[in-house]
Amino acid sequence: MIQSNHNIFEGCTLCNLIDTAVSAGVFQVWSQLVAKSKWLQVLSSQQEDFTLFAPTDKAFATLSEDYIANLQANSSMLDRFLGHFIVPRMALISGEDVRQVSVVGDDLLIRTVNDRGMVNSAKITFQNILATNGIIHGIDTIQIFNTQLASTSDGL
Repeated sequence: MIQSNHNIFEGCTLCNLIDTAVSAGVFQVWSQLVAKSKWLQVLSSQQEDFTLFAPTDKAFATLSEDYIANLQANSSMLDRFLGHFIVPRMALISGEDVRQVSVVGDDLLIRTVNDRGMVNSAKITFQNILATNGIIHGIDTIQIFNTQLASTSDGL
């Protein structure tokens, strides 16, 4: 499994975002959710570049099984949930503060604090994992945006 930050994950050379996430071994819950969503086809294609701020399995471990099952049972809720973590362009962690907007309109501040990448208040535990159609940054929480995850707009 990945222990440090890699430009290309050793287990998957020249793979799309989905295959790269699966091969990393730390994004299994994320990958399972994406596989049940409209995002699977979009993130598997080579037509656009995306940035994924993918919560690690440790981040998902803080959620109840009922919460995840509820997401899986409601496709529109799942698609919106996943959209909080997807940026429709490449966003490298470069040491400079950069603002990006997720596909569902969240304002994301990508910055470096004490030599650690951050997106809003989430710590980036794995950064700059390259795929053929974008980049993945593993994050330590599902709370990356400035609103509560369980807001009524998400229906959760």
